Amino acid sequence: MPVSGESIERGLSRGILQGAFVGGVVIALILFAERSGVRLDTPPPVLAVPVIIAAYWGGMRAGLVSAAMLLMFVALNWRLPGDALAYSDDMALRLVALSVGLPLAAVLVGALEHRATSELARLRASEGEMRRLHRELTDVLQSRNRILDQSLDVICTVDAAGRFVLVSAASRKVWGYEPDELVGRNYMDLVHPDD
Repeated sequence: MPVSGESIERGLSRGILQGAFVGGVVIALILFAERSGVRLDTPPPVLAVPVIIAAYWGGMRAGLVSAAMLLMFVALNWRLPGDALAYSDDMALRLVALSVGLPLAAVLVGALEHRATSELARLRASEGEMRRLHRELTDVLQSRNRILDQSLDVICTVDAAGRFVLVSAASRKVWGYEPDELVGRNYMDLVHPDD
């Protein structure tokens, strides 16, 4: 199925909006927690969770947008008092770790989500193919059974050990046995000992 430019744009826009939504919700929760007097690590390591959620929910782009929003928020929000962009050594190390970790989490989860979605689509297609093959096999078996039921001659199949596997309905009139009586029996049971 070809993908139009318009559907790609919608997908990109949706991913960006989903990432912005998740990032915005987390920022609002952090600000609410701070204003409520809750002491948070600087920056909170749990910031990876919303990036992972955004990447899973909206794909890699949503995760990257969420990561970018949260990184900008962290860079501007947690700093030494009175100094706009000065950080302690510990804080700088955490920022570097987040700068690498959040986008990496977004890419990895987005890639896994894409792979899972592709595999699911492949499985659904395989399931459709299996259903089609099942219908074809059912039709072939029904056709074979009609032939067996309407034949005036005995038609049968025998396995390697000489046991009947399939016997047509004509066995009633020709041999005097029901087909079910013969299935599993050795055909030599029907042969006269002198033959």
